[in-house]
Amino acid sequence: MLTHSSYGKERVRLVQVLRRSDLHDLRDLTIGVRFEGDYDTSYTDGDNSAVLPTDTMKNTVYALAAREPVQEPESFGQRLARHFLTQNDRLTRVTVDLVEHLWGRIARGERQHGNAFVRRGPETRTAVVRGDRACTRVSAGASDLVIMKSAHSAFAGFPRDQYTTLPETRDRLLATALTATWEYRDTEIEFGPIGAENLVAPLERQDQQPYTRTPRRRLVERHLPKRPQFLVG
Repeated sequence: MLTHSSYGKERVRLVQVLRRSDLHDLRDLTIGVRFEGDYDTSYTDGDNSAVLPTDTMKNTVYALAAREPVQEPESFGQRLARHFLTQNDRLTRVTVDLVEHLWGRIARGERQHGNAFVRRGPETRTAVVRGDRACTRVSAGASDLVIMKSAHSAFAGFPRDQYTTLPETRDRLLATALTATWEYRDTEIEFGPIGAENLVAPLERQDQQPYTRTPRRRLVERHLPKRPQFLVG
């Protein structure tokens, strides 16, 4: 007896270049699609009559991107989810994972080159769209954003025992890799990147922050609640 099953296609690479005269825009995405639904007979009886091939999932990503340019990962994920739910009767829930690999324009003197890019990173922009027959949920985030603060970071007041040799300090270097996610209250909005400068805004404080978690907590408490489209847990 099957209690749960799902299947799908991972690591679909999509690179789209939109050419506007000499100024080009670049989107670079890695996409995953996962189906959940009434597919048990494909496992128990070998009945594939309702099983959409994963190769078709891949082709659908390319077809929808060709039909209408990809603007934001969240909105493109919603387009994919709506298409799959409409076209597949036995599908009850679809999850679309999107990772955007970021590129910046190469500077040419004081101007940016119109069609030459350099890969940024290792940080990526992420989005997850979960759709079923009743509603769609959209979450987004950033992953592997490496940040450093060279002063005004403290680590003190920790427990000590006979094996503790680490001294307390009120001014040290802080380096970390930040991964943040949030969920949108409203899915019918104009999506866009939150920006690394907003994610690391709590690090701009000049007072001693007692440990690594403090700027992360301040990010949630002081920045995200100001954006009413976010659900903050």
